[in-house]
Amino acid sequence: MESQHPHPSISGQTPFQTYSGTLKGIIEAFQQGNYSDTIDQCQKMMESSGFKPASEILRKVLLILARAYSELHKDNEAIAYLMKTLDMTEMLYGKDSSEAGDIFLLIAAIQKGALNFEESHKNLQKALDIYTLRYGDSHIKVADTLINLGNLANKKQEFDQSLTYYKKALEIYSNHPAEKNPNLAKLYNNMGSVYYEKGEYKEALRNFKMAKQLYRTFSSDYKSELAEVNFNLGLVYQVIQKYPKALRCLSKCLEFCIKHEFFKEAVEVYNMIGDIYFEEFGIEKAFSYFFQGLKLQQLTNQEGPETGITFSNIGKCYFQADKYLESFKFYRKSLQVKNKYLKPDDNEVSDTLYNLAICLECLDIRELSAAYYSKSTLAKSKIPPN
Repeated sequence: MESQHPHPSISGQTPFQTYSGTLKGIIEAFQQGNYSDTIDQCQKMMESSGFKPASEILRKVLLILARAYSELHKDNEAIAYLMKTLDMTEMLYGKDSSEAGDIFLLIAAIQKGALNFEESHKNLQKALDIYTLRYGDSHIKVADTLINLGNLANKKQEFDQSLTYYKKALEIYSNHPAEKNPNLAKLYNNMGSVYYEKGEYKEALRNFKMAKQLYRTFSSDYKSELAEVNFNLGLVYQVIQKYPKALRCLSKCLEFCIKHEFFKEAVEVYNMIGDIYFEEFGIEKAFSYFFQGLKLQQLTNQEGPETGITFSNIGKCYFQADKYLESFKFYRKSLQVKNKYLKPDDNEVSDTLYNLAICLECLDIRELSAAYYSKSTLAKSKIPPN
């Protein structure tokens, strides 16, 4: 005899239980970096549900779908699904809910990455308004959003506006335990970067040191951030000509990059350390660091603008050693790489043409030298004014 109560599903599970099981598989695929598979699973679930009824599980699926598209750098699709997530969020929790604010933050982050600064600012402001309404103007979420606004202003090179946002966030953070808030260390690092861009190196140092002190109190999970701060400290110490301190900070950063296989960053640090030795301590050690950087690029099959810089650095060492033919060879390699990756009006291109001209002049190949001088002058004439 058949039951008078229809079964909710063939398996005996409720739709909620079925969706929960599917969601677990989706989350696992996303966490493993299988973004295409994540998208396939999400879309199958969307087809079966028809987006109805609105529920937290379906909201999460839409959100994961958006994040998967973002990881694949498909910004239009990511934003489209975030807008659907926002609609469902507002339906479930209200237009002024904290959950809606979180979605505005995600949309703003993608727009910032796509250099759509105006729309990114609008959505950050919406998130800020929601958090302020929900929690008051002294909440951590308000501070975090102010930092995002500061980062956006920094990206736009609006440094004073950036500092205004950062200082407001710092005032809020001062009322919360520093040792439990890694974002405070990140804030000091960001402020240091802005002061560095403004040429206020004393303030830059002070903020970078604060960031370093805080990161040291956290767990080993923040070694990457600590390496970044050491890099930034190295930059400042180099500019203010405190070279031993710069070398110590950069060496710590280099050690981390090599150990954790951040090879692109390691090459940049090799070049920086080589530059310091070149300027202050002689070319022998400079040669060593430049060639180590070049060897690392070759071993890891890297080629890009930094390769051109490394070739130029080796070229200037040979020039300093009065080995003009060897210098010319490396500057020519540098030009080939820079022409491949940089625009013709880039300073790096015109400078390399000029260095080639000088090498040829020293080799007494004057006609060809004059040709390179002309090319350098023409390239510089195309550089837009700051």
